[in-house]
Amino acid sequence: MRVIKQISKLQLSLLNQKKIGKKVHFIPTMGALHDGHISLVKSAKAKKATRIVSIFINPDQFSPNEDFEKYPSTIKNDLKLLRKERVDIVFLPNKEEIKKYKIKYKIPNFSIENKLCGKTRPHFFPGVKKIVTKLFDIIEPDKSFFGEKDFQQYLVIKELCKKMKLKTVIVKCKTVRDQKGLALSSRNNYLNEKEKKMAQKINKSVKKFLPFFRENLKVGKGTLKLKQDLFKHGIDSIDYLKIFTEQLTIRKKLNDKCRLFIAVKIGNTRLIDNYKI
Repeated sequence: MRVIKQISKLQLSLLNQKKIGKKVHFIPTMGALHDGHISLVKSAKAKKATRIVSIFINPDQFSPNEDFEKYPSTIKNDLKLLRKERVDIVFLPNKEEIKKYKIKYKIPNFSIENKLCGKTRPHFFPGVKKIVTKLFDIIEPDKSFFGEKDFQQYLVIKELCKKMKLKTVIVKCKTVRDQKGLALSSRNNYLNEKEKKMAQKINKSVKKFLPFFRENLKVGKGTLKLKQDLFKHGIDSIDYLKIFTEQLTIRKKLNDKCRLFIAVKIGNTRLIDNYKI
C-alpha cells in the first residue's frame, strides 16, 4: 500500500496503473474509518482495478459553528485498516495544495440541494461538490463508491457527474449498521454510552412504524406518531422527518420507490439516516 500526499505523484502513479490496463476505483472519505467505510473498500475490489482511498477532512463543508475543529482524526488506525484490506493507494492531500488546486469547470447547483440537509446546512453541498470535483479531476476514477446512508449526498454527486459529463460511474453501497441497528457514522464517536443507547432506539422506532406507512396510513399522521415515539426515547430535537421518492420529489403514493429520511440531534451530535419504504 502506497501513501501519497502530493497531487503530481498521485497522478503519475495512476497514469502508470492505467498504462497496464488497470481501472481506478475510488473511495473518498474524511477518515475516522469504520466498518461502513470498509464495506465501500470491499465493494471496490476487482481483479483489474487499483483501489484508492482518500482521507481529507474538508473544511468547506463545515460552517463556523459546526464541528470541523473536533472532527475525529485517526490516521494511524485508518492506515492500519486499509493496509489490512490491501488497498493500493491512500491519498492524504496536503491542505494548502488541495485548496489551491484549480478546476476547469463551473460547478452547477441543483434543486435537490435545497431539501433535507441542504435546508439547515446550506454550506454543506457546495463544499462537498467543490472537493469531490477536485478529487475526480485529480484522480479520474472509473468508478467511485458512496454509502447509502448519505443518500442525498449520493444523489447530488450523481447529478454532478451527469451535468458536468464526468466519466466516473457512481456506485451506491448499502448502509452498514451496528448490532442494534444504528447506522455507522464517524460522528457516533461523539456519543457517550447513554446517548448511544438513545441513538440505537431510532432504528427500533422507525422499524416499528414502517408497516404503517407500507399499509398507506396517512403520511402526516404516521410521521407525527413516529416523532412522538422518538421524543419519548429521549431524542433532543428532530431536524427533519420526511418521506420522498428516491429522486427527492414529492411522493404521489407510497411505494417501494419511496424513502423515509431522518435527521435528529442527541446532545450536540447530529445524526442522519434513511429507510426504504
